[in-house]
Amino acid sequence: MESAWIGGALFNVQGLDALEYLLFWTEDENRCPDVVAINRQGAWTALVAMGPGVLDGRRAAFASVLADAVVEVAGRLVETWERDSEFRRGFVDGSAPFANTKEALDQVFAGLFYLDHYVKDLKLGKPAGITPDCAEDTCPDAVESLFAHVSKSNLRRNLIGFKRVFMGGDDDAHIGFDDLLKSEGAGTLATTMVGKIDAAIAAIEAIDGSLRDALQTQPGLVTAAYDAVKTLNDDLKTQFVTVLNLSVPQEGAGDND
Repeated sequence: MESAWIGGALFNVQGLDALEYLLFWTEDENRCPDVVAINRQGAWTALVAMGPGVLDGRRAAFASVLADAVVEVAGRLVETWERDSEFRRGFVDGSAPFANTKEALDQVFAGLFYLDHYVKDLKLGKPAGITPDCAEDTCPDAVESLFAHVSKSNLRRNLIGFKRVFMGGDDDAHIGFDDLLKSEGAGTLATTMVGKIDAAIAAIEAIDGSLRDALQTQPGLVTAAYDAVKTLNDDLKTQFVTVLNLSVPQEGAGDND
């Protein structure tokens, strides 16, 4: 497969999720609908008939292209945030590409909203049958990491990342949102939110085995994790926004949950 292909590829056939599928799905059948051309026209059946070595080779070649693309994007992110980069200077000073320091801070806050839609609703709420997206008691196949079974680890890392942004680093030695809250006289809220982050991490860690298995054997623990994240998220969308006078990103403006 040519590496230049990735530039015009749809988002759902690239990235870490597509790479996970290639590395961990080992069955002969694919997961595309019957109406897709490779199934409808028999191309997939013909490929499988060539033998497992051919299919595995095609998967490996595809995975190599995707992995290279992930590395390239990660490299661009590192370069963007280098200490002497133009973007970093603009972020610190509130200059171009930002209009002012508030806009820069709002963009970081928008990043924290990953907790709301993705961690809370998609990664926990939907599989647990809490959100309307799941019409059953639970939807185990809706977990984030369906093939590598690292959904729980991903959730834990999401929350650890959230805490690092909130605190500005791994400990109190860094300047973060908690310090901004304290400077506004809301030290109690800062302490409470850090405690809720830790409680959410602990709730994830309390789930035994994979998240998908837990939805079938101990769904109450998954619901408890959802509740812990929601409690933290409620503070993020209310008191936190109000005290720091932040702008709620568009994807969270109409959500009252």
